[in-house]
Amino acid sequence: MRRHCLGCVLKHLGSAAVLEEEIRNGYPHYRFLLYGHMDQAASEAWGANPTLAKVIRQHRVNFQYQDDYDIPFEALAEYVEAIAGIKDSIEAARHLAPPKACLAGLTLQDGAVVFDGDTRP
Repeated sequence: MRRHCLGCVLKHLGSAAVLEEEIRNGYPHYRFLLYGHMDQAASEAWGANPTLAKVIRQHRVNFQYQDDYDIPFEALAEYVEAIAGIKDSIEAARHLAPPKACLAGLTLQDGAVVFDGDTRP
């Protein structure tokens, strides 16, 4: 399993945010780059907080299949920073629940993200 790096999560989310803006400004061929950065962000997040990884992944899937979907990058960055700020316990960081702003546009059931579209792990 890949080791987590929350700094790398932020780096990839930042790159994806820039690419989303470029896509909106007329460069649709950058979509595949955004998908790659979101996938890398989710991979880097897995060891620190599996819920964060799942949330990032679902935002990527939603963006991939919905032309007008907006990824809440600022809320995601704040969530990553909150996880990084928990110094007492790795276990506590792994289970920090996402704020509601991170879950905007996602389907929830019993507080867990329900994956739409692509159902691969």
